[in-house]
Formats: sequence, structure tokens, C-alpha cells
Amino acid sequence: MIPPLSTEITTPEQVKQHLHEALAHLGSLGECALLGYPNSGNLGDMFIWLGTALYFSEQPQTQLKYVTTNADFSAVEMQQKIGQGAILIQGGGNLGDLYITQEFTESIIEQYHDRPIVILPQTIYFKSQAALARTAKVFNAHPNLTLFSRDHISFSIAQQHFPNCRNYLSPDMAFHAAALPGFTGQANPNGLIFYLRRWDIELDQDLDAGINNLDQKFSVGDWVSYDRKWKIGQGKLSALERKLQRQVDGVPALMVRATTQLFREGWQRGLSTPQEWLARQTWEQAYSYKSEFKTMDKPWMHERALSFVHTGLYQLQQHRVVITSRLHGHIFCVLLGIPHIFLPNSYHKNKAFYETWTSGIPYGRFVEDASELKTNINQLLELSS
Repeated sequence: MIPPLSTEITTPEQVKQHLHEALAHLGSLGECALLGYPNSGNLGDMFIWLGTALYFSEQPQTQLKYVTTNADFSAVEMQQKIGQGAILIQGGGNLGDLYITQEFTESIIEQYHDRPIVILPQTIYFKSQAALARTAKVFNAHPNLTLFSRDHISFSIAQQHFPNCRNYLSPDMAFHAAALPGFTGQANPNGLIFYLRRWDIELDQDLDAGINNLDQKFSVGDWVSYDRKWKIGQGKLSALERKLQRQVDGVPALMVRATTQLFREGWQRGLSTPQEWLARQTWEQAYSYKSEFKTMDKPWMHERALSFVHTGLYQLQQHRVVITSRLHGHIFCVLLGIPHIFLPNSYHKNKAFYETWTSGIPYGRFVEDASELKTNINQLLELSS
């Protein structure tokens, strides 16, 4: 089910409008929880979280009074902070049997039948029909579960297999940032072509091989948070603490945490990249987003997401044209106006999202055939000149 006017969506602001129209179905949620703060270096997940935090900061009838990573979830703390308030679950591309986060999601849905639960915009994909059937049993048993699907294929799966849910089609939460101060920009006309390449189970091997055979000069990398091996999540820091405490008797946990964070923030995100650090400081001080987070639980989480999202903006803006197999590489480029080629991943996520929302964006091309890469790159280079 593709929106009838999807090809007429030509700006990110129009995609944002569709997002707001879908989320309006939530109404007033009062004091609620948001679960699933990203524990990895995936800047796309950070962008989803940031878009979510910024959106709900503008909804006076909904307050995020308990936020957490999955690993640090506390039923006791949530009860203390929101009582029987609604639970929101972070959106993304993990509703299915590819990633272990699904187990946590289902455990929450099974445990809390006494309140509304909302799964924010997700891609749905199951390799196993048996796994899909198990999830359907859990979802359909909940009396008040709302599911937002972020592409037409996922929405069809939800309608067919989760009929007891309130199902809505919605763009990704990152699109709330469209046209907000700081989330606009342009490509560097003197930059190289950049291939933002994912390295995991979602990589489309055929297209990846086709790019390597191109005769254009380009650079290759993933999100810098992965390439620089940042230590990000609280869960990872806690694991590091435990490891060091076993090896060195008496090492205080806070000292280990502080040392790890100092290395990331002081060296990896500071002294080793001074131009990026200066740009980030200027950007963060120019806008009032941090003040909006003070009404939410754990403001530092949202502030860190804001800081990491700038890293993604800065990384992509250094290039003239971007090629990417990452969905949020595409979304960053759409918001920034960067000419880019969007590649399929190993299942329907990228193509279905493009078909549903962004096929009319004039400076983005979806390429499935390696033989078409060179022509499209040349056209985008002309567009960027």
C-alpha cells in the first residue's frame, strides 16, 4: 500500500508533515516511558532517538518521565516515575528476527497489559514464519498496542499479522528534524565522492562489488563512530568496568567510566579531530535544543544523541556526492540536500522506504543495478557542480 501521492513528495518538510499526521493519532499520553536508547555506535539510531525526543518535547500533553536503554531497564524505577503510564518503544529497523532487541520488546508487551504501549516507526522483517507467528501471538494478545510501520511492505505485514493492533503508516522519526535550525546545509562542492558502507548482515553484496569496480575516485567508510571504535552505551561501559575490576583489584567503577568517557570525548571526539570539535561546539551553542531536554528524564541521554547526530551531519557534509547502503545515510542526505545514491540492503527496508516516502526527492537516486551506478553518479556530479 503505497501512499497515492508518494511521487509528489519532493521535500523533507513534506515527509515531516506525513510523520506528524500519523503521530497525531496518539493524542495525549501524559507521563510516559521511552525505552530503547541506542547502545551502539549507529548514528542512525541516535538520529531516531533525537527526532523522537525533539518531537515529544513539543507535545505538552506527553512527558517523557522515564527513559532508558534496554540493558538498564528497571521495572521498579519505571513504576516510581510513571505509575501505569504509557510505554513508548524506540523505532528503527529491528522489529523481526534479525536482531535480539525483539526479545526485549516482546517481554515488555507481555508483561504490561495494564497500559497503552506504542511501537514508534519500525521496519518489519521476519526470516522465519514461526518467529512471525510467535510475535503475532504476543502483539495480538495486548489490549492496547499501537504500531507505526515506516514503509508500505511493513505496514501490509502489520495489517495482516497484527490485526488487533492499531496500525499506522508513518515515516521515520528522524524526519521530525526537517527544517529545524541546524538540520539544513549542503554538500562540499570540492569534496570527494563518499561511499558510506554498512558492513553487517544487511549489506547487499552484489551492489557492494559493483561499487568497487567503478573507475571514479571515492573514499569508503562507515559512520565515524564505528570507524573510530567509540565506546558509547552504558551497557558497554558497565561491561568494561566489570572486566577491569576482575583484572585490577580495587579499581573504582566511576574511575573506569570516567576514563573511558574522557578518552572518547577528550581524544576521539576532541583533540584528534579539532575542526569537527569546533564545528560541533558552535552548532550546539547556536540552538536551544538542550534546554528542551531538561523537562525529560536523563537529559544527558538526549544531549549525547544531539552531539552524535552532529557528527553524522558533519561527516556527510564534507563530501560532494554520497553513496550509501544505510537508511539514515539516505535520510541525513535528504535533510541536508546532499546529492546521493541510495542502495538496497539485504531485504526490503531501504527500497520500501524509498518507494513509500522519498522517491520524489530530486537529489536522491535509488540504484539496484550496478551497471547504472556510473551514469547516476555522473548526473549527480553535474547536479552538485
